[in-house]
Amino acid sequence: MMPRALIIHHSASPTGDRDTIDGWHKARGWKGIGYHKVILRDGRIQQGRADNERGAHCPGWNDRSLGICCIGNFEVTWPTQRQWASLVRACAILCQRHSIPALLIYGHKEVSLKSTACPGRNFDLNRLREEVEKALIRIAEA
Repeated sequence: MMPRALIIHHSASPTGDRDTIDGWHKARGWKGIGYHKVILRDGRIQQGRADNERGAHCPGWNDRSLGICCIGNFEVTWPTQRQWASLVRACAILCQRHSIPALLIYGHKEVSLKSTACPGRNFDLNRLREEVEKALIRIAEA
């Protein structure tokens, strides 16, 4: 798979991790976790599916995007500072590695075929794209 975009999700749960989501997705009959990365509230990043494996996180985009899920329900809370910093760093690394412009970082709700609030009203997608763009500039200048 050649990823051409990043799609950001929230777990819509107050807690959880890669194994929790893996269980949810297996209960749906999937082979396992559909996301490529999971970012915990404390900022730790867990690997889901391999980055070169087709995702199962956004129909119509699974064969051309990497899915990143942040633990939390951002309809009622906000990403933590550590979680946000890890997300920006992870997105910048993935964008640089796969030649994905920061403008092609989408929230699930921006590209979903179904109506969804994901990644939630308290998640600032424009701020994420701006911060990843700045991080990419720093990477290029290093």
